[in-house]
Amino acid sequence: MAVLKPLYFGSDLSDLQKAAKLGDTSKWSAKALCMSSEKIFEEAEYQKDLGEEEIAYVFFYKFIECVQKLNQNPEFKNDATYFTSMYNIQKNTKKAVVTLEALATSLETQYDKKIKENNVAEIIAQLHLSNIEVINGIDKDEPKDYLITHQKLYSLINQKSTTFFILDTRPAADYHNSSMTIPNSLSVPEMCLRPGTTASSIGKNLKIEFKGQWDRRTTVDMLILC
Repeated sequence: MAVLKPLYFGSDLSDLQKAAKLGDTSKWSAKALCMSSEKIFEEAEYQKDLGEEEIAYVFFYKFIECVQKLNQNPEFKNDATYFTSMYNIQKNTKKAVVTLEALATSLETQYDKKIKENNVAEIIAQLHLSNIEVINGIDKDEPKDYLITHQKLYSLINQKSTTFFILDTRPAADYHNSSMTIPNSLSVPEMCLRPGTTASSIGKNLKIEFKGQWDRRTTVDMLILC
């Protein structure tokens, strides 16, 4: 199975569908439409095998549109049996429909994930803190000072010379199932971090017992986001 390529072509399925528009084919012969449909289908399969799901979706969608135009073509209507026997129209159409559904599901999941990541990045920018640290994996070959490993966090907890506050953006259920029992940690799920959300509005939506913890974030040396 091919490794999926990062998203870059569009921001949602509607962008891909717009790119798949075939244009005016009213002057095309039935043979030209049949041959084009096969070339488009082959390219769709090729892009899918490369892991280019966005491009594959565009070509599979374009193939379906090509077949729809073919079905409306007068020459094809007059001798549909001949053309369907000469080209793999029916077989390819069935496969294209199934593949499009699978690609749509996969791409929607990826687009949603990308939106959430962008939301978190926007919230970080709005916090306007000069020393934001992030818990994440670390590249052993290229250490990054702004990333915190579990060893570094353990050291911070024990040394007590550097004050910090942990903002945990995991789903609430995950936080309650597994989290550190320290007072300077607060759960603010990703779903609460939407575009345009400010630090002030986040604080207002918290339960009263957590507002004090939230206010402490501006008095510490480090704000740690995980």
